[in-house]
Formats: sequence, structure tokens, C-alpha cells
Amino acid sequence: MTLDFDVIAIDKRMKQVVKALEKQDKDAMKRIFSKQAVEEAVDFEENLDLLYAFFEEGSVLWERSGGPGTSEHLAIGHA
Repeated sequence: MTLDFDVIAIDKRMKQVVKALEKQDKDAMKRIFSKQAVEEAVDFEENLDLLYAFFEEGSVLWERSGGPGTSEHLAIGHA
């Protein structure tokens, strides 16, 4: 049961990340992390700019391959 909850939580969080990447929304991305994590991160905003520049070419796709213990993929794609 814990594993199912973890998978659901991961999927929910990844959907938030994908949405923030697609919209290049810095505030949304900051809300994903704790206030402490954002404050302690080195150049958080500047690194978000670099991340968003990497994903500017199209839609962001994320999919889980298989079940637990398998890999996830985050890629640039065209919807």
C-alpha cells in the first residue's frame, strides 16, 4: 500500500513539474520545493532560467515505464 501511495505522490509531483516547465513558471516551480530548499539552493532562479531554456523547444513529456523499480523519462516532445 505504501508503494502505491508513493507512486501516486510521484506522479502528482511530476505533473506539477511538467506543468511548470511547459509554462516556464518560476513561481510554480518554487512552490514545488520547500521554502528552505529554495533559500538554500545556490542560484535557484538563474538555474531555473537554464532549465527552462533547455525545455523551450516543445511540450514536456513525462512517462513511467512499467511498474515499481523501473525508470521514468522526462523529455522534450511535440504534442
